[in-house]
Amino acid sequence: MKQKDSDLVQSVERALDILSCFTVEKQEQSIADLANEIHLPKSTISRLLNTLKSKNYIEQDMHTQKYRLGFRLFDLGNVYSTGMDLRRLAYPLMKSLNQTTSETVNLNIVDRGERVCIEKIESPHHIRNFIKVGERNSLCFGAAGKTLLAFLPKVEAEYLIGRENFDVEKKTELMKELEKIRLHGYCISSGNRIEGALAISAPIFDSTGQLVAGVSLSGPIERLSSKTDILTRELCETAKKISLRLGYNHRRFKDYYT
Repeated sequence: MKQKDSDLVQSVERALDILSCFTVEKQEQSIADLANEIHLPKSTISRLLNTLKSKNYIEQDMHTQKYRLGFRLFDLGNVYSTGMDLRRLAYPLMKSLNQTTSETVNLNIVDRGERVCIEKIESPHHIRNFIKVGERNSLCFGAAGKTLLAFLPKVEAEYLIGRENFDVEKKTELMKELEKIRLHGYCISSGNRIEGALAISAPIFDSTGQLVAGVSLSGPIERLSSKTDILTRELCETAKKISLRLGYNHRRFKDYYT
């Protein structure tokens, strides 16, 4: 559906027009260059550039006074690229795990302090966990959330736990559980977030050794409880293979999948 002109924010549209002026051939541009290209007054161009510069979307060379794209755009490009690579690389391995176990497999990331499902392959069984792509949940509940929380930077994890307003006993219990997850490299939860459901989750790391996602397997307790050891091994092996495809070096960083 075509966007209505009335729905557009003119200042945002103009700022994006400025960013679009920069190409491989034209990596640096002056205010005059930009004004000629998008047909706006130099004063307007200058105000927009100052705003973009304040947010690191634009940089200015102090010698030539010309402008170029800022590092923030590189960050955003990495976010987009990682997300696309993650799903593309993870899907075949998730599919294999799903076919081997006949249980629901989903891929989760941390976004704005919450656990978000970005990919799923559902179990062929009639009784299964229904997980929606895009669904958001707290990181403090369930195997998928707790696995992500366990491998976040300590300060960030403590802040997110603080948002839940747990009492001292509950917070202490959660902190001990997170330490156990870091020690073993996976989490198993039974009826923790959804009554009657059992879930197993393991972390996924990138080439820098940082957490990027978690892969989980879930289903009804009565079907999974008797084979959690086998399922856990299968899941951790899948998580390791995805991490390796993302460049994770288990000889350089701690190997959580042993």
